[in-house]
Parts: sequence; C-alpha cells; structure tokens
Amino acid sequence: MARKLSNELFEKFKGNGEYVNILKEVNKDKDLSLEIREGKAIVYYKKGKILTLSSKKIERLSSGYYKDKDGEFKFSDAQIKQNPAKYFAKAKSFVDAHGNKKEFTFQQLIASDNLSIDNDYLVVDMEYQYKQSNIPKPERLPLTRIDLLAVEKDSKDIILFELKQGVNALNGESGIDDHINKMNELVKDKRFREVLIKEIKNIIEQKVELQILPEGAKTWINEIGNSVTIRPMFIFIYSDEKEREEYDEKLRNRIPTIYLNPKYILKKPE
Repeated sequence: MARKLSNELFEKFKGNGEYVNILKEVNKDKDLSLEIREGKAIVYYKKGKILTLSSKKIERLSSGYYKDKDGEFKFSDAQIKQNPAKYFAKAKSFVDAHGNKKEFTFQQLIASDNLSIDNDYLVVDMEYQYKQSNIPKPERLPLTRIDLLAVEKDSKDIILFELKQGVNALNGESGIDDHINKMNELVKDKRFREVLIKEIKNIIEQKVELQILPEGAKTWINEIGNSVTIRPMFIFIYSDEKEREEYDEKLRNRIPTIYLNPKYILKKPE
C-alpha cells in the first residue's frame, strides 16, 4: 500500500526508537508535516522534502537547495536523530532562500490548523497523487495532484481540496473547467475510489499512532465506508473583498469554495 509504513519503520517512531526525537520535533513545529509516501516517512516544508526516513536510511534535503554551500550543511545521521531542531532550522533556511513559496506556506498552515476532530474538516494528507504506474497508459486518468486531502466531520465525506491564492491562480475560466473535469473523472472512477478510501483509512490509523492526528480520529475509520461521498472543493485565499468578488464572478458557483482571509481554520461554506 502506497501510504502505509512498514512495521520495521513504524517501530522506529515509537518508545525508544531512533526516530522518536524527529517525530516529536515535527509534531510541535507547525511549519513541518510528516506524510507517508511509498512506505517512507517524508518531512515536508513548503512542499520541499527536507527529510526522508526509511527503515534503512535517512535522506537529507536535496543538494539543489544549497548548491555551492554544501560545507554549511554537514549533518550526520546521529546529529539529525539527536538534534532534529537544528537540522530542520538549517534546511528551512535553504528552502526559504531558494524562492518565494507563499502559497505553499498557506497550504502548510491550513494543514497544521486543521488536525482536530472538532473542526469541520480534518486534513489527513497533503500533495496527494493517485499512483497509476501499474495501470496501462491508455486506461490512466489525468494526472492530478490534490493539495489537501480531508474528511468532513459531520458527513465523513472525503474532500479533495484545491488551494487558490488570488484570482490570478484561477488561470481563467478554461483553467477552472479543466480542473473540475479532472476532479470529476477521478471521483467517478471505481479504481481511484477504492484506492483512496483504503489509503485514507491507513493514513488516519498510522497518524493517530504517531500522534499527528488525535486519538478520536480512529473512530472515523469505520464510518468511512465504500459508498462514502468524495467531493472536490476549492479553498480561496483572498486579500480584500474586491478580490473575493472578482473570484465569485469568475467561478460562478461551479465548485464549492471555502474563503480564507487570512485565518486557516476551515469552515463549511454557508
């Protein structure tokens, strides 16, 4: 399963496991998120993979972020395990210097502020992409990366959130329609639905054990059945009412939207 840690790796995050300090630092740092990918645990900062953990090794931030400055980024495995805060601080500084990633910052803040089962939505994953390498090319769906994957508290519907910051992010009406059409193809596809539901349950179960999600989220697993509704939605971050009005004019209610300015707790659209 693409989004499930092996037992060997999972144990490294528990008790006196060698990755316990890393997990503790991630869980207290709102700038960071730990996501489960292909049996690995990847720590993200502004969409940058700043640390990848497997049962066999630790992979650091890509050298492309600190080209010609590798002398400033010397951390042994032992140093990362013992003092992850120092490693993360340095890795973040290189990511920040690499470019302006304001939208990615918003995405991370939204994810970290919606990890409670008391909120309308529980964000369970970021940057989700349906793996199709085992599907013949003619039968594959359009490649679509989902910014935030969430579960709605009341209905237990699975929500595929696309994050938009500013009206320029809409890419015109054709861009909106293209995104909606791709989302609808995903939602209607039986293969995608089956994989997504299984992975959502695995993610919730393991993230509860890692104390990334609250214990109460475990009870949601049995409520997410095979017939659960899967819905695409937009999150629009706007700077003023004029920008919001322009967005509404372009979107024309084609997809439900949550508006944020600039708080990050997700509330159901009125």
